[in-house]
Amino acid sequence: MGEIIKIEIDSVVVGMDDGSVVRVNLSDVNFLPQIGDRVKVFKDDKGYLLSKIKEEKFVEKESNPYYDFEKNVPDESRKVYNNYYINTSIQDKKKVNKIAYVLLAFFLGGFGGHKFYSGKIGTGILYLIFSWTFIPSIIAFVEFLIALTKSSDENGEIYV
Repeated sequence: MGEIIKIEIDSVVVGMDDGSVVRVNLSDVNFLPQIGDRVKVFKDDKGYLLSKIKEEKFVEKESNPYYDFEKNVPDESRKVYNNYYINTSIQDKKKVNKIAYVLLAFFLGGFGGHKFYSGKIGTGILYLIFSWTFIPSIIAFVEFLIALTKSSDENGEIYV
């Protein structure tokens, strides 16, 4: 379990009970997060499964629809929680303009132009060093095709 401890421009920070921190992109959260919201975070190979915890208040038996009168305990099977899948595979990627990235990959891809543009300086330098072998050009053409087929958001940006 954790608690939302910080809301930034593009991400939500969840402080876990064990002291660790999970950062989630705000564009991937399907509910309006508030600082102090209690959430359960489940790790998956594709990202995180986030479940918002509803705070239960003291309610008399007659007005509580989740109360099983025969067993004299709350009926857990009738509660509904909002579960949201959060894709964290994009957290390590950078958002770039699709048109600029595609053009750079096509025309300057052999020299790493698209890598420099996306902030991957080390990979860009490797492309530049090995540009004489034409291997970076082949890889850049494949990356051009991949970026070309990716769907962009409302601002025309993609994650690379």
